[in-house]
Amino acid sequence: MVGVGGGRTPTLGPTGAATLNLVTMPLGGTVSTSVQMTGLMNATKDVVALNESWPGSTQAQPAGQNELPAGTPLRGGLDLLVAHTGVFAVGDFAGTWNVSAADFRGTVTLNAAGHVTGGLIYLESGQSSAKVTGGTATLNANGTGTLALNTAFTGANAAYATMALDVTMNTTKDVAIAGTRASGSRRPRGRCRRS
Repeated sequence: MVGVGGGRTPTLGPTGAATLNLVTMPLGGTVSTSVQMTGLMNATKDVVALNESWPGSTQAQPAGQNELPAGTPLRGGLDLLVAHTGVFAVGDFAGTWNVSAADFRGTVTLNAAGHVTGGLIYLESGQSSAKVTGGTATLNANGTGTLALNTAFTGANAAYATMALDVTMNTTKDVAIAGTRASGSRRPRGRCRRS
């Protein structure tokens, strides 16, 4: 478990450029870690995408340990923040959504009842693609829910045959941020944007 200590005040520029510095420390620990995040806020001010980078160290490094240069991007260091206010229903998912994640991208189509009716997913590695064959979505009144996708991937790409995601929809109901629900070898994390 990690406790967030503090840091400098976040900044937001007139064009939506955002900077956030976090200082974290394991609960009961004595050594803190800093992470710098920079990114952008969308025009409707309800989604912020931030890339994590190493801010540099003010502490001496042990002999033989190299210090990362300040500003070095951290692998897997993408953080998505979403504001969601209002009342939501599963029908808000109705339509075709563009999907973008670290490992795959494509489209997913849902009906007003939350049933996945089609789509196509392209894998970044190997440039493979498969049809989306089904699935379901739920959306709670507070804008959080789940998205389960079934695809036609098999063999070496069987890890993408089913995907179970937690989702949070933004206030304007045109972006849904998704993260993995189950631990495993694949951890999809990304966003869906209405076409």
